[in-house]
Amino acid sequence: MSGRADLYNWQLHRDKDPKKDERKRLDALEEGKSPEETQRYEDAACYRIQCAAGLSSDNPNYQAKWDSQQRGAGYLKEQGDLWS
Repeated sequence: MSGRADLYNWQLHRDKDPKKDERKRLDALEEGKSPEETQRYEDAACYRIQCAAGLSSDNPNYQAKWDSQQRGAGYLKEQGDLWS
């Protein structure tokens, strides 16, 4: 049961295989980028995993996650870089 819960918890997945580790891939893409570029990658990743979906609307982090997710929807290049 815990494996299923971890699969659907709206977070970047870590893996021993660096090619499958989403957090490592994101970190590598962000390396050396400006704060604005880094934020675009974070937003694109948030959109991809639907980071606000697991939060209730009264959660203090909900609005920030929702905003990030909505911005990320438009960052198609960054989405492609992350999951190509």
